[in-house]
Amino acid sequence: MGLIVLSTMQCPTSINLTQLAQGTLDDISVANIERHLLTSETCRQSLAQIEIALDDPLSQRLKNADALFHAKSSRHQKFSVVIPGFRIIKQLGSGGMGTVYEAVDEKSGEIRAIKVLHSERQFDKNIVEGGKLNREYQEYYSKLFEKHTAIGNELNAKMEQLSKEGVDISTVAESMQLSAYQELFNWQLQYAKENPTIVGYGIFAFGVRQVIQSPFEVEPYSIAFQTVFAPKYPNHPYTAQLFNVFTGSSLKAGVPFIDFTAVDLNGKSVKLSELIAGKPAVLNLWASWCGPCRRKGKELIPVYEEFSDKGFVVVGVARERVISTAEAAIKLDKYPWENLVELSDVEQIWDKYGIGNAGGSIFLIDENGIIVAVSPTTDEIRNFLLDKFK
Repeated sequence: MGLIVLSTMQCPTSINLTQLAQGTLDDISVANIERHLLTSETCRQSLAQIEIALDDPLSQRLKNADALFHAKSSRHQKFSVVIPGFRIIKQLGSGGMGTVYEAVDEKSGEIRAIKVLHSERQFDKNIVEGGKLNREYQEYYSKLFEKHTAIGNELNAKMEQLSKEGVDISTVAESMQLSAYQELFNWQLQYAKENPTIVGYGIFAFGVRQVIQSPFEVEPYSIAFQTVFAPKYPNHPYTAQLFNVFTGSSLKAGVPFIDFTAVDLNGKSVKLSELIAGKPAVLNLWASWCGPCRRKGKELIPVYEEFSDKGFVVVGVARERVISTAEAAIKLDKYPWENLVELSDVEQIWDKYGIGNAGGSIFLIDENGIIVAVSPTTDEIRNFLLDKFK
């Protein structure tokens, strides 16, 4: 339509738009990109550039052309307003009597000021419309909010009662909060199982990554994955990702290491197994932006220098978007061992090793390929090697 939209919303990265062109994004990501395309002129310019580069009209791939328009409320909440026959450009102002938007008349192309009767303080009364995915997620989010509120109110009431009874709340608060979180996790899992749509799968995938980082049992999620989602979506990107996540969650001392391929600093593909075969080794997963990871790497240097001539191997793998950031950090920290790079999580190494979105971790592996310790200290590594090479 040639609609000019004034917006401060950021556009998804060019990588995501390229993935859209290649058809490798899941439905929720596609819907999110569609929303940005409809509300950001800058984003549409990026889209046009990629269309030219790929000689592919991406706009033909968009499914939800009437995706939601978002406006901010005074409390940074977002709501969606649909004005039949108009496309919203921006919010002009609001007050007790309503909210005023600048919008384009779709028939005449004229720009007009349109008042919406419900103000931002009554945003929940505005009509929410859009694609099926959006409606489904909104329904889930409303129920999640209700459940979260109910659990929170119940927890506060229990703690208040205990306080009246003279109980020191500090001694029970942590366990009560964990119990409340467990109840919410259980509710989310049950909701996803009862609604195994692609939105339900997205909710489930997010829940898996949360529970992996929590003290709660992973097994109920693993069972749901094997019995509900993996059979229904065998070729969906979530399935491959979650397979790695569950594999990594079971990684512990006494099990074999997981092999993978990453590139060296020259861009050549290298397999981990080729570097550590028959040797005691440390796998150091790190990132240039992770301060604690880099400190641990530097602490490992004296141990490597002490035992490398006896066959001890260290393999560092940096989680980066480009090789140059890893290269700069390696030069600064002076890592003397073999260094590889996991570019844009292409091999899903962090998931395979059960550390998800963490900066990194260290794995001590014996000469038979068995993991000896997960996240050992430098002293523990040195003592292991002293015993191995005595």
